Amino acid sequence: MPADTAAIADGILFLSHADTDLLAIERARPDLPPGFPAISSNSLMALATAERLLAQVGARRSPQLLVIVRVHGTVDSVPGLGALIGLAHQEGWGLVVISGVGGGVELLPRTSNIDAQFASNLTAYFMSGGVANVTQALRYAAAEFLRFAVAFEPPQPMPAHGLYHPDLLVTSAAEWDSHRAHDRPTAVVLFYRAHVLSGNLQFMDVLVRSLEQRGFAAVGVFTSTLRDRDGDDVPVALGMMGAFPDVVVNTVNFPLFTLSSLEVAATPSRSFEFVGAPLVQAICCGTPRTTWDESARGLNSTEAAISIALPECDGRVISVPISFKEDHRY
Repeated sequence: MPADTAAIADGILFLSHADTDLLAIERARPDLPPGFPAISSNSLMALATAERLLAQVGARRSPQLLVIVRVHGTVDSVPGLGALIGLAHQEGWGLVVISGVGGGVELLPRTSNIDAQFASNLTAYFMSGGVANVTQALRYAAAEFLRFAVAFEPPQPMPAHGLYHPDLLVTSAAEWDSHRAHDRPTAVVLFYRAHVLSGNLQFMDVLVRSLEQRGFAAVGVFTSTLRDRDGDDVPVALGMMGAFPDVVVNTVNFPLFTLSSLEVAATPSRSFEFVGAPLVQAICCGTPRTTWDESARGLNSTEAAISIALPECDGRVISVPISFKEDHRY
């Protein structure tokens, strides 16, 4: 919800610093039952003033209003949050602040009508991540605070690394092996786990299908980091299928080496050499497509560094942009 749209007076208002949280909320909407309380969401990054934050709640707030604020920083970094909490206390509706990076709930503010267990459970849902867990978080909040009659399930942890295919969704190596064409060379697409958590998978579906159309048996491998490695110094994500692929298309930024020293390491990482497959770097732009189209240089200096200059240190073959970050309606 943009900062200048209609405010919410009852139901659930969700505010977060992270676009992935907001996208997951949008993806969860179709899975909620008829008559579910109203849900509104907005980015804390768009609410730069206390006035804009206060404008997210209606002029006449109902006791049936719950505001969930997920901060990826300090509480003080949100202008007007203290005043909004005071207003909620005064008028009797609910507000709970939960952490976007984990940790206990004891030091985070909430109104007196919300107990620590409720805040802790909400944190667990969002830390587990994924659209399914966000859906259950909304159901849990509606049932426990708004007293809406709806069932909910406990949070289900999402693995740090895993396989994804448009036909199978999050899958296992065995399931994908039974699905794939064994007479084709294998292509793996490495991508960030955050895309699975938020349901932002359209670009992955297109990329996997494009590789299949070109004769590959393709599958996505999501990972939280390439720095998790096995005994052979190979990223854990690349070892999930048992056998190494014929080609790796990588959308994860930054190299495997660290920038902690200018000295050449005595035993430099040979992770991708061990895999023995070409490593193609596909670029996911952090700007809208129109910005790219109108720019004479294409990538800005920051994106050129993290998507081209640094990945080249791993010996990656730099390719072209495959996706862009558009401005969302929330």
